[in-house]
Amino acid sequence: MAFTSQGGLVSASLDRSLKYWTPDIPSQRPIAEFAGRADPIWVSTYSPNGKRMFVGGEAHRFELWDLPSGQLMVAKQAHETIRCAGFYHLGDLLATGGSDQDVRVWDADSGEEIMTLRGHPGMVSAVVFAPDVMMLISACDGGVIKLWSLDNGQGMATLLGHQRQIYCAAISPDGKRLVTGGGDWTGNVPGELIVWDLASAKFVKKVDGHRLAIWAISFSADVRQIATSSSDGSVKVRDLATLEVRQTLQHTTRVRPMSFSPNGKILAVGRGDGSIRLWDTTTWRQHTSLDGHDGFTFYLQFGPDGKKLATAGHDGTVRFWGIDD
Repeated sequence: MAFTSQGGLVSASLDRSLKYWTPDIPSQRPIAEFAGRADPIWVSTYSPNGKRMFVGGEAHRFELWDLPSGQLMVAKQAHETIRCAGFYHLGDLLATGGSDQDVRVWDADSGEEIMTLRGHPGMVSAVVFAPDVMMLISACDGGVIKLWSLDNGQGMATLLGHQRQIYCAAISPDGKRLVTGGGDWTGNVPGELIVWDLASAKFVKKVDGHRLAIWAISFSADVRQIATSSSDGSVKVRDLATLEVRQTLQHTTRVRPMSFSPNGKILAVGRGDGSIRLWDTTTWRQHTSLDGHDGFTFYLQFGPDGKKLATAGHDGTVRFWGIDD
Protein backbone atom coordinates (compact mmCIF):
# COMPACT_ATOMS: atom_id res chain seq x y z
CA MET A 1 0.00 0.00 0.00
CA ALA A 2 1.10 3.58 -0.61
CA PHE A 3 -0.44 7.03 -0.17
CA THR A 4 -0.47 9.44 -3.10
CA SER A 5 0.48 13.10 -2.82
CA GLN A 6 -3.25 13.99 -3.01
CA GLY A 7 -4.07 11.82 0.00
CA GLY A 8 -5.49 8.80 -1.82
CA LEU A 9 -4.41 5.23 -1.14
CA VAL A 10 -3.18 2.72 -3.71
CA SER A 11 -3.36 -0.96 -2.75
CA ALA A 12 -2.20 -4.07 -4.57
CA SER A 13 -3.34 -7.62 -3.83
CA LEU A 14 -2.58 -11.25 -4.61
CA ASP A 15 -5.92 -11.28 -6.49
CA ARG A 16 -4.01 -9.35 -9.21
CA SER A 17 -6.04 -6.19 -8.67
CA LEU A 18 -4.75 -2.65 -8.16
CA LYS A 19 -7.21 -0.32 -6.43
CA TYR A 20 -7.21 3.41 -5.80
CA TRP A 21 -9.04 4.60 -2.68
CA THR A 22 -10.02 8.25 -2.74
CA PRO A 23 -9.36 10.51 0.23
CA ASP A 24 -12.25 11.98 2.20
CA ILE A 25 -14.30 14.28 0.01
CA PRO A 26 -16.70 17.06 1.03
CA SER A 27 -20.20 15.92 1.90
CA GLN A 28 -23.26 17.87 0.78
CA ARG A 29 -26.82 17.79 2.13
CA PRO A 30 -30.04 18.03 0.05
CA ILE A 31 -31.67 21.42 -0.48
CA ALA A 32 -35.21 20.02 -0.76
CA GLU A 33 -37.10 16.76 -0.44
CA PHE A 34 -40.36 15.05 -1.43
CA ALA A 35 -41.44 12.41 1.06
CA GLY A 36 -45.19 11.74 0.99
CA ARG A 37 -45.16 7.94 1.10
CA ALA A 38 -42.75 5.34 2.41
CA ASP A 39 -43.07 3.07 -0.65
CA PRO A 40 -39.72 2.64 -2.47
CA ILE A 41 -39.27 4.84 -5.54
CA TRP A 42 -37.84 3.28 -8.69
CA VAL A 43 -37.92 6.35 -10.92
CA SER A 44 -38.21 10.15 -10.62
CA THR A 45 -37.85 12.06 -13.85
CA TYR A 46 -38.03 15.72 -14.88
CA SER A 47 -40.32 16.99 -17.62
CA PRO A 48 -38.34 18.61 -20.48
CA ASN A 49 -39.03 22.15 -19.18
CA GLY A 50 -38.03 21.19 -15.64
CA LYS A 51 -41.35 22.31 -14.11
CA ARG A 52 -42.88 18.90 -13.48
CA MET A 53 -41.57 15.68 -12.00
CA PHE A 54 -42.95 12.18 -12.29
CA VAL A 55 -42.42 9.82 -9.36
CA GLY A 56 -43.14 6.10 -9.65
CA GLY A 57 -42.42 3.01 -7.64
CA GLU A 58 -43.83 0.18 -5.58
CA ALA A 59 -47.42 -0.24 -4.32
CA HIS A 60 -48.83 1.31 -7.55
CA ARG A 61 -47.07 4.62 -6.79
CA PHE A 62 -47.79 7.15 -9.58
CA GLU A 63 -47.32 10.86 -8.84
CA LEU A 64 -46.97 14.07 -10.86
CA TRP A 65 -45.49 17.00 -8.93
CA ASP A 66 -45.43 20.70 -9.77
CA LEU A 67 -41.88 21.73 -8.90
CA PRO A 68 -42.24 25.55 -8.64
CA SER A 69 -44.97 25.18 -6.00
CA GLY A 70 -43.90 21.84 -4.58
CA GLN A 71 -47.50 20.61 -4.87
CA LEU A 72 -48.66 17.11 -5.72
CA MET A 73 -50.83 17.51 -8.84
CA VAL A 74 -51.76 13.90 -9.66
CA ALA A 75 -51.70 10.78 -7.46
CA LYS A 76 -53.16 7.54 -8.75
CA GLN A 77 -52.54 3.82 -9.09
CA ALA A 78 -50.98 2.30 -12.18
CA HIS A 79 -48.70 -0.72 -12.53
CA GLU A 80 -48.19 -2.73 -9.35
CA THR A 81 -44.58 -1.50 -9.46
CA ILE A 82 -43.48 1.21 -11.88
CA ARG A 83 -39.89 0.36 -12.79
CA CYS A 84 -39.14 2.98 -15.45
CA ALA A 85 -40.57 6.16 -16.99
CA GLY A 86 -39.78 8.97 -19.39
CA PHE A 87 -41.27 12.13 -20.92
CA TYR A 88 -41.61 12.79 -24.64
CA HIS A 89 -39.35 15.66 -25.73
CA LEU A 90 -42.34 18.01 -26.16
CA GLY A 91 -43.43 17.26 -22.61
CA ASP A 92 -47.01 16.28 -23.47
CA LEU A 93 -46.61 12.51 -23.10
CA LEU A 94 -45.32 10.27 -20.32
CA ALA A 95 -44.46 6.58 -20.72
CA THR A 96 -44.16 4.07 -17.89
CA GLY A 97 -43.18 0.42 -17.71
CA GLY A 98 -43.93 -1.96 -14.90
CA SER A 99 -43.90 -5.32 -13.23
CA ASP A 100 -47.16 -6.25 -15.02
CA GLN A 101 -45.18 -6.50 -18.31
CA ASP A 102 -47.14 -3.57 -19.78
CA VAL A 103 -46.05 -0.22 -21.19
CA ARG A 104 -48.50 2.63 -20.69
CA VAL A 105 -48.60 6.08 -22.28
CA TRP A 106 -50.22 8.93 -20.35
CA ASP A 107 -51.22 12.55 -20.82
CA ALA A 108 -48.41 14.28 -18.93
CA ASP A 109 -50.67 17.05 -17.58
CA SER A 110 -53.79 15.21 -16.46
CA GLY A 111 -52.32 11.76 -15.85
CA GLU A 112 -55.06 10.19 -18.00
CA GLU A 113 -54.08 6.97 -19.77
CA ILE A 114 -53.86 7.21 -23.56
CA MET A 115 -52.81 3.68 -24.53
CA THR A 116 -51.50 0.39 -23.14
CA LEU A 117 -48.84 -1.49 -25.10
CA ARG A 118 -48.64 -5.24 -24.49
CA GLY A 119 -46.32 -7.99 -25.71
CA HIS A 120 -43.31 -8.12 -23.41
CA PRO A 121 -42.52 -11.54 -21.89
CA GLY A 122 -41.07 -10.03 -18.72
CA MET A 123 -41.21 -7.03 -16.40
CA VAL A 124 -40.57 -3.81 -18.33
CA SER A 125 -37.31 -2.25 -17.17
CA ALA A 126 -36.68 0.59 -19.65
CA VAL A 127 -38.74 3.01 -21.74
CA VAL A 128 -37.35 5.80 -23.88
CA PHE A 129 -38.91 8.06 -26.52
CA ALA A 130 -37.07 8.47 -29.81
CA PRO A 131 -36.20 12.14 -30.42
CA ASP A 132 -38.29 14.06 -32.94
CA VAL A 133 -40.36 11.06 -34.09
CA MET A 134 -43.49 9.43 -32.69
CA MET A 135 -41.76 6.25 -31.56
CA LEU A 136 -41.27 4.62 -28.16
CA ILE A 137 -38.66 1.99 -27.31
CA SER A 138 -39.18 -0.41 -24.41
CA ALA A 139 -37.14 -3.30 -23.01
CA CYS A 140 -37.87 -6.04 -20.51
CA ASP A 141 -36.33 -8.57 -18.16
CA GLY A 142 -37.17 -11.21 -20.76
CA GLY A 143 -34.41 -9.88 -23.03
CA VAL A 144 -36.80 -8.37 -25.60
CA ILE A 145 -36.72 -4.84 -27.05
CA LYS A 146 -39.77 -3.42 -28.81
CA LEU A 147 -40.24 -0.37 -31.00
CA TRP A 148 -43.76 1.10 -30.92
CA SER A 149 -45.56 3.62 -33.13
CA LEU A 150 -47.21 6.31 -31.01
CA ASP A 151 -49.58 7.13 -33.87
CA ASN A 152 -51.50 3.86 -33.53
CA GLY A 153 -49.88 1.92 -30.67
CA GLN A 154 -48.71 -0.85 -32.99
CA GLY A 155 -45.38 -2.63 -32.76
CA MET A 156 -42.88 -1.58 -35.42
CA ALA A 157 -40.03 -4.00 -34.68
CA THR A 158 -38.74 -6.49 -32.11
CA LEU A 159 -35.01 -6.63 -31.35
CA LEU A 160 -33.48 -9.85 -30.04
CA GLY A 161 -29.84 -10.16 -29.04
CA HIS A 162 -29.63 -10.22 -25.26
CA GLN A 163 -29.16 -13.63 -23.66
CA ARG A 164 -30.13 -12.37 -20.22
CA GLN A 165 -32.27 -9.68 -18.62
CA ILE A 166 -32.27 -6.08 -19.88
CA TYR A 167 -32.12 -3.37 -17.22
CA CYS A 168 -31.47 -0.17 -19.15
CA ALA A 169 -31.73 1.52 -22.55
CA ALA A 170 -30.65 4.89 -23.89
CA ILE A 171 -30.72 6.72 -27.22
CA SER A 172 -27.83 8.93 -28.27
CA PRO A 173 -28.68 12.67 -28.38
CA ASP A 174 -28.39 12.64 -32.18
CA GLY A 175 -31.00 9.87 -32.35
CA LYS A 176 -28.78 7.49 -34.31
CA ARG A 177 -27.92 4.80 -31.78
CA LEU A 178 -29.82 2.76 -29.25
CA VAL A 179 -27.75 1.13 -26.51
CA THR A 180 -29.15 -1.52 -24.17
CA GLY A 181 -27.56 -3.12 -21.12
CA GLY A 182 -28.27 -5.89 -18.69
CA GLY A 183 -27.16 -9.25 -17.38
CA ASP A 184 -28.22 -11.26 -14.36
CA TRP A 185 -27.88 -9.48 -11.03
CA THR A 186 -28.34 -12.77 -9.15
CA GLY A 187 -25.47 -14.55 -10.87
CA ASN A 188 -21.74 -14.15 -11.31
CA VAL A 189 -21.91 -13.65 -15.09
CA PRO A 190 -20.61 -10.81 -17.28
CA GLY A 191 -22.87 -7.88 -18.12
CA GLU A 192 -24.27 -7.44 -21.62
CA LEU A 193 -24.04 -4.19 -23.61
CA ILE A 194 -25.42 -4.03 -27.16
CA VAL A 195 -25.39 -1.17 -29.67
CA TRP A 196 -28.18 -0.92 -32.27
CA ASP A 197 -28.72 1.30 -35.31
CA LEU A 198 -32.05 2.95 -34.54
CA ALA A 199 -33.05 3.92 -38.08
CA SER A 200 -32.73 0.39 -39.42
CA ALA A 201 -33.46 -1.38 -36.11
CA LYS A 202 -30.38 -3.54 -36.72
CA PHE A 203 -27.74 -5.01 -34.42
CA VAL A 204 -24.40 -3.17 -34.61
CA LYS A 205 -22.12 -4.59 -31.92
CA LYS A 206 -21.98 -6.39 -28.60
CA VAL A 207 -19.48 -4.82 -26.20
CA ASP A 208 -17.65 -6.65 -23.41
CA GLY A 209 -16.25 -5.05 -20.30
CA HIS A 210 -18.24 -5.27 -17.07
CA ARG A 211 -17.75 -8.29 -14.82
CA LEU A 212 -21.39 -8.19 -13.62
CA ALA A 213 -24.79 -6.85 -14.75
CA ILE A 214 -25.09 -3.37 -16.30
CA TRP A 215 -27.66 -1.07 -14.63
CA ALA A 216 -27.47 2.33 -16.31
CA ILE A 217 -26.31 4.02 -19.51
CA SER A 218 -25.62 7.72 -20.11
CA PHE A 219 -24.44 9.64 -23.17
CA SER A 220 -22.45 12.83 -22.86
CA ALA A 221 -24.18 15.84 -24.41
CA ASP A 222 -21.50 16.18 -27.11
CA VAL A 223 -22.18 12.56 -28.20
CA ARG A 224 -18.50 11.68 -27.80
CA GLN A 225 -18.68 9.48 -24.72
CA ILE A 226 -20.93 6.84 -23.22
CA ALA A 227 -20.82 5.70 -19.59
CA THR A 228 -22.18 2.48 -18.09
CA SER A 229 -22.55 1.38 -14.46
CA SER A 230 -22.44 -2.15 -13.08
CA SER A 231 -23.14 -4.33 -10.06
CA ASP A 232 -19.38 -4.90 -9.87
CA GLY A 233 -18.99 -1.35 -8.54
CA SER A 234 -17.44 0.06 -11.69
CA VAL A 235 -18.41 2.80 -14.11
CA LYS A 236 -16.79 2.58 -17.53
CA VAL A 237 -16.51 5.61 -19.79
CA ARG A 238 -16.05 4.78 -23.48
CA ASP A 239 -15.27 6.69 -26.63
CA LEU A 240 -18.54 6.44 -28.55
CA ALA A 241 -16.87 6.23 -31.96
CA THR A 242 -14.59 3.30 -31.09
CA LEU A 243 -16.37 1.96 -27.94
CA GLU A 244 -12.95 1.64 -26.31
CA VAL A 245 -12.79 2.20 -22.54
CA ARG A 246 -11.16 5.55 -21.68
CA GLN A 247 -11.80 5.57 -17.92
CA THR A 248 -12.82 3.02 -15.29
CA LEU A 249 -14.20 4.56 -12.10
CA GLN A 250 -14.18 1.97 -9.32
CA HIS A 251 -16.39 2.23 -6.24
CA THR A 252 -16.23 0.25 -3.01
CA THR A 253 -19.96 -0.62 -3.19
CA ARG A 254 -22.39 -1.59 -5.93
CA VAL A 255 -23.45 1.27 -8.18
CA ARG A 256 -26.69 1.66 -10.09
CA PRO A 257 -28.00 5.04 -11.38
CA MET A 258 -25.55 7.27 -13.22
CA SER A 259 -25.69 10.31 -15.52
CA PHE A 260 -23.62 13.01 -17.16
CA SER A 261 -24.61 16.59 -16.33
CA PRO A 262 -26.04 18.63 -19.26
CA ASN A 263 -22.74 20.48 -19.72
CA GLY A 264 -20.71 17.28 -19.45
CA LYS A 265 -18.52 18.50 -16.59
CA ILE A 266 -19.89 16.10 -13.96
CA LEU A 267 -20.72 12.40 -13.88
CA ALA A 268 -23.08 11.55 -10.99
CA VAL A 269 -23.08 7.97 -9.68
CA GLY A 270 -25.51 6.46 -7.15
CA ARG A 271 -24.05 3.90 -4.75
CA GLY A 272 -25.41 0.98 -2.79
CA ASP A 273 -24.88 2.79 0.52
CA GLY A 274 -27.37 5.51 -0.47
CA SER A 275 -24.76 8.16 -1.29
CA ILE A 276 -24.18 9.81 -4.67
CA ARG A 277 -20.67 10.63 -5.81
CA LEU A 278 -19.88 13.43 -8.24
CA TRP A 279 -16.90 12.90 -10.55
CA ASP A 280 -15.08 15.73 -12.32
CA THR A 281 -14.93 14.61 -15.97
CA THR A 282 -11.78 16.66 -16.62
CA THR A 283 -9.63 15.11 -13.88
CA TRP A 284 -11.76 11.99 -13.26
CA ARG A 285 -11.59 12.55 -9.51
CA GLN A 286 -14.46 12.45 -7.05
CA HIS A 287 -15.06 15.90 -5.61
CA THR A 288 -18.37 15.70 -3.69
CA SER A 289 -20.46 13.14 -1.83
CA LEU A 290 -24.23 13.70 -1.62
CA ASP A 291 -25.40 12.00 1.58
CA GLY A 292 -28.96 11.63 2.76
CA HIS A 293 -30.73 8.56 1.37
CA ASP A 294 -31.35 5.66 3.72
CA GLY A 295 -30.81 2.59 1.55
CA PHE A 296 -30.11 1.97 -2.11
CA THR A 297 -30.41 4.84 -4.59
CA PHE A 298 -32.43 3.62 -7.56
CA TYR A 299 -32.57 6.68 -9.82
CA LEU A 300 -30.99 10.06 -10.47
CA GLN A 301 -31.36 12.78 -13.08
CA PHE A 302 -30.02 16.28 -13.61
CA GLY A 303 -32.53 19.07 -14.15
CA PRO A 304 -32.56 20.55 -17.67
CA ASP A 305 -30.44 23.53 -16.58
CA GLY A 306 -27.94 21.34 -14.73
CA LYS A 307 -28.24 23.34 -11.51
CA LYS A 308 -30.09 20.64 -9.59
CA LEU A 309 -29.81 16.87 -9.31
CA ALA A 310 -32.83 14.79 -8.29
CA THR A 311 -32.27 11.39 -6.68
CA ALA A 312 -34.73 8.72 -5.54
CA GLY A 313 -34.41 5.50 -3.65
CA HIS A 314 -35.56 2.68 -1.47
CA ASP A 315 -36.36 5.05 1.41
CA GLY A 316 -39.33 6.45 -0.54
CA THR A 317 -37.97 9.98 -0.90
CA VAL A 318 -36.93 12.23 -3.78
CA ARG A 319 -34.10 14.54 -2.80
CA PHE A 320 -32.85 17.62 -4.64
CA TRP A 321 -29.24 18.79 -4.56
CA GLY A 322 -27.73 22.09 -5.67
CA ILE A 323 -24.99 21.51 -8.23
CA ASP A 324 -22.04 23.85 -8.56
CA ASP A 325 -19.98 23.02 -11.62
